[in-house]
Amino acid sequence: QSLVSMDSFWRHSIACGLAARMIGAFRRETKPERFFVAGMLHDIGRLIMYTKLTEPSREILDTAKQEGMLLYEAERQKLGFTHAVVGGILLQTWKLPTSLEEIVMYHHNPKAATRFPVETAMVHVADIIVHSMGLGTSGELFVPPLDTDAWDKLGLSPSVLASIEEQVDRQYQDAIQTMLTDA
Repeated sequence: QSLVSMDSFWRHSIACGLAARMIGAFRRETKPERFFVAGMLHDIGRLIMYTKLTEPSREILDTAKQEGMLLYEAERQKLGFTHAVVGGILLQTWKLPTSLEEIVMYHHNPKAATRFPVETAMVHVADIIVHSMGLGTSGELFVPPLDTDAWDKLGLSPSVLASIEEQVDRQYQDAIQTMLTDA
């Protein structure tokens, strides 16, 4: 039995990709699809941990639930590292662009991103938006806290949040249909 629903995991990943792409569009970034990819991959380290560190991951999920902790804090407490680091290392191993590696590695700690701080902030904020909308989960029970510096880096007005959520909501079902159902 898997530790989390894979359907729910991918729903969260797809929604995060949509939100990151939408933030990119609001920022008038070139090639906003690259942010969709970053959002899709942001929690890939959790899949590795659930597969390769099954028992510790089960304990981490239980601890987070029982103690009301954020999952990445429980990971750091139990293992000394988080899924974000595992994901960053995986993307490095796959020789994917360093921007993806940094975004994934620091999506919960965007202040640590030195080369791609704005892109990392975009996925950080997208992840929070998607958690707040309740669109799937990679195991996290709570909405992670917003790093206000990351929000400030985006240079967006808070008034765009409603539009981002509305557009994510509108595109979500089509994306799920396309990506999670057999043709």
